[in-house]
Amino acid sequence: MSVGANGVPTRMGDIASYINGAAFKPSDWSNAGKPIIRIQNLNDASAPYNYFSGELDKKYEVHTGDVLISWATHLEAYIWSGDDSWLNQHIFRVDFNKGDIKKALRSVIWNKYKIHDNDVFNKAYNYIEEYY
Repeated sequence: MSVGANGVPTRMGDIASYINGAAFKPSDWSNAGKPIIRIQNLNDASAPYNYFSGELDKKYEVHTGDVLISWATHLEAYIWSGDDSWLNQHIFRVDFNKGDIKKALRSVIWNKYKIHDNDVFNKAYNYIEEYY
């Protein structure tokens, strides 16, 4: 739980859904298809990818701009900037509830980055609204 900018506690589950990645086995890997995002790929842009050329539920797809959270080796959030890929286990894709994006953004800016400036918040929110 984090405390929002207005001092009201905000539960992570109240502002988004969290999709855990698929459990790929080495026998699923191939030399073609979409890359499989593993924790090493989040921590090191030059780390090699494994690929999967089969079909999976669309819930495991990751697209540029998606927010990802790794939780196995350490807890950290990332914004995916790579190509369309598959989500591996131990990484969550965050699907924000559209109506709560302002609350989530303000919580991150105010609590994580300790920036208490409405102008910064408004610029960030306007960018997100335009991008999405």
